[in-house]
Order: sequence, then structure tokens, then C-alpha cells
Amino acid sequence: MAIEIAPKKESQLKKLNNPVVYIGIVVFLVIGIIYFGLSLLKGQKEEELEKAKEQLTAERTPEMRELERDLERKAEKIDLFGEVISDRRSSTEVLKIIEGLTLPKVMWESLDMQYEDSIVSLPGKADNFLTLTHQYLALKLNPSVKKFDLTGIQLGGGSEGEDVGGGVTFDLKLHLKESDYKFK
Repeated sequence: MAIEIAPKKESQLKKLNNPVVYIGIVVFLVIGIIYFGLSLLKGQKEEELEKAKEQLTAERTPEMRELERDLERKAEKIDLFGEVISDRRSSTEVLKIIEGLTLPKVMWESLDMQYEDSIVSLPGKADNFLTLTHQYLALKLNPSVKKFDLTGIQLGGGSEGEDVGGGVTFDLKLHLKESDYKFK
């Protein structure tokens, strides 16, 4: 009979003698230490931040409080003024419409706005009756004009003794739609 020699099992300790295992353990411990160190540092910094916030709020001097109150009053005034301005439309909108409607051969002598009634009075001068008729039609077809009155039509100039130099003078009163122009 032959004697068989069974190989000896390798011990588990030899696998632990591998340097990679030791390096892995060291890396794991370093990462763990760094993690817990940063967690503690984070907690300390949050406490310092809370203390700094408390100091800032507690250390308001009377001068700072007065400045804050002054700023709040001014902010309220600005807000109120902003509301008033937003409800109000500038007369430049009316001027732009009038400029767009005016024919090249029509000149306005003055402009008077009655804000309460949304009325614009425009005395003017046109080169001839045909130009005045074209201006009349342009105003009549404009959707922003509710109605208008064309009065005081005179041929060749203004009142007695005035030298206007020919043409047709007239007085125009526009009644604008209040939805298009808020006059206050």
C-alpha cells in the first residue's frame, strides 16, 4: 500500500501578510478619520456662524436702528409714488398719436389738454381745404378718437389785423377714449 501524503492546507495568516491588505486597511482608517474630523469641524463652524448672527442682531446701535427706520420710511414713500405713477399715463402718449395723425401740410399752433374730460384742444392751420378734409378723415378713422369738433374755420388767416399768410385756420377739439389714455 502506498502512503499518500496529503498536502498541508495553507494557513489563512499568509493571505493577511499581503501588503495590499495592510494598505487597504490604512486607507480605510484614514478616510474614516477624515470623515469624522470634517463632521466635527462642520458642527463647530455652524455653531460659530450662529453666534456671529446673534452678535450681529444683538449689536445694533441706535444709529443703525435710526438708519433702518429712515430707509423703511423712504421705501414706503417710493412704493406709494410708484403706485401713483403706474396709474398715470404721460401726455407724451397723446403727443405721439397726434404726431402720427398729423398730415405734413397741417400745423398746430398750440395744445391744451383737459385731463378730467380726456379732451385735447388744437388750434391749427392747413394749406387749403383739401388738406383740412384729409386731416378730418384721418382723425375720423382713428380708433383712439371718440369724437372731435372742428370749429372756427377761416379762410386766409386769423383774426383781424393778423397776417397768417393764407391757408385755412381752424380749431379742433379731440375727445379721446379713456381706455386708451388715462388722464388724471
